[in-house]
Formats: sequence, C-alpha cells, structure tokens
Amino acid sequence: MKLRCSSVSVPAGDRHQAPAQLPVYALRLSTHGALVIFSTYDTTAWMAASSSAALPAQPSGVEASYVPPAFVVGGLGLTSAPAGLRVTATAVDRVLAFVQPQGVGFIYVMVNNGAAVRVAESKPAG
Repeated sequence: MKLRCSSVSVPAGDRHQAPAQLPVYALRLSTHGALVIFSTYDTTAWMAASSSAALPAQPSGVEASYVPPAFVVGGLGLTSAPAGLRVTATAVDRVLAFVQPQGVGFIYVMVNNGAAVRVAESKPAG
C-alpha cells in the first residue's frame, strides 16, 4: 500500500496540535526557572494514495513518516487499504520541560511521552 502523509496529499489541517485540558504542574527552581509538566493533543491523518500492498507497511528512513504506525493499523484491524482510505490517530503527549527565567533563553523539552488515545478510519465513498 502506498500512503501519503495527509499534510502533503490533502488540504492543510490534518496535522494538529492543541493544549490538552489536563492539569499543568510547575516547580519553581532556585535559579528562578521552573520544571513544568503539561500535555498536548496531537492528531495526524494519512490517506491511501493507492492499494498496491498489504498492511502493515514496512517503511524505512524518511518513508516512515508517510505511513501510519503499526499500532494504529493493528488497532483498526486493517489488512489492506483501498485508495482514498483515511486513517487518523490522536495522541496525548505529556511533556516535562525546563523553562529558564524570563529573558534568559529557551525552553528545553526534557521528556516527551505520548500515548494514542483514539484511532479511526474513514473509507472512501463507492
């Protein structure tokens, strides 16, 4: 199966990150910086450009970002994909970041731990 990442093959808006409505925690440090834990929802969609191979795909290198991960395909029970099949995955990412004092520098992500919370498919009409 040949899949294309939706941000390339379909209109923009199929890759989306938004704040999760989950608690935010912060620990102020003696340096006036802070350790902060927050969460985001990340949604990505893929659309099958053709149905030339079975799932799950075994991509390597750069191609890995153009097909849904095996856990998404397995969660939906997909074994093949007709052209036009759309697969969407939503994950919640929990982030631990070091925030420097205002005006000093960057925010450094120390840990980014995600978990899928929803996978869905929509089949092409016809």
